[in-house]
Amino acid sequence: MAGRVGRKDLDTVLFGVPLLPTRTDAEPAMSDDTILLLCARCLKTLTPGAGNFFQIEIHAVADPTPPEITESPSLETIRQEIQAQLKHLEDLSPQEAMDQIQRRVTIHLCNLCFPDWIERPAGN
Repeated sequence: MAGRVGRKDLDTVLFGVPLLPTRTDAEPAMSDDTILLLCARCLKTLTPGAGNFFQIEIHAVADPTPPEITESPSLETIRQEIQAQLKHLEDLSPQEAMDQIQRRVTIHLCNLCFPDWIERPAGN
């Protein structure tokens, strides 16, 4: 039938991503479009849609407070500082340079690991 959209295609249209295949047997199968999620702490396999994990979005930003300027630097001092910063950046990849300013990380934690992590995210 022309113009008919199947369930998998409908989910792609509505949500922008295809649904992960669901299985009812005890042995999960991996295919090219299956995403394997593991708990970042205990490496337990996590199943999307089963409600057995938390997805944590971490956005770290370097100190956003502007520096205190007590005196007005000369143009030459400013020029030298810019040159020093550019020299420092020459040895960095664009990603390394961005990581010094901000970084976004997504982790997944199972329901058992999440409560401990949320109370002590930096560990003991």
